[in-house]
Amino acid sequence: MEHDVNLAARDLPDDHRAGSILQRARTDPPPVVDEVAVTETPRSGWAVASAGAETVALDLELTHELRLAGLARDVIRTVQEARKSAGYEVTDRIELWWRVGGSPEPAEAIRMHATQVADEVLAVSLHEGAPEDETGMYSQTDDDLGLHLWMVRAE
Repeated sequence: MEHDVNLAARDLPDDHRAGSILQRARTDPPPVVDEVAVTETPRSGWAVASAGAETVALDLELTHELRLAGLARDVIRTVQEARKSAGYEVTDRIELWWRVGGSPEPAEAIRMHATQVADEVLAVSLHEGAPEDETGMYSQTDDDLGLHLWMVRAE
C-alpha cells in the first residue's frame, strides 16, 4: 500500500531537514527517514539551485531600497564616466551639481546615498539643481536616468 505523507522539516532529524518534504512509502507502517524522497519547491519569488548535498535559495524580490541602491550605483558609474570624459585625473576632487527629470527615483537614490556617491566619485560637495554659472564646467546627460550632471575640479 502506498502512503503520501507531508512532513515539515521540524519533524526530521537535523541532518535530514530540507524545506518541504513529500514522503512516499510502500509499506503500511510509516517509513523510516532513510526512505524519504526530498523534493524542493521554491517559494514564489525565490530561486533555488542544488548541487549534490548543497542547496542555495535566493530571494529575488527587488525592494524599493534595493532599487534605490542600484540606481545610486548607476549614478556613480555615470559620474565616473563623466570624470573620465572631462579628462580629470583619478585623484582629482570635484564639485558636482545634478538635476533629475522624469522618474523621481534617481533623485531619491542620490539623496539617500549622497555620502556614498560623494565618497566614490571624490566629490567635496553635491548640489541638487543646476549651477548658477556653468562657465568652465563639464556637463553630461544620461537619458536613461534622466540625469544631468555638471562638474568642476575642486579648488
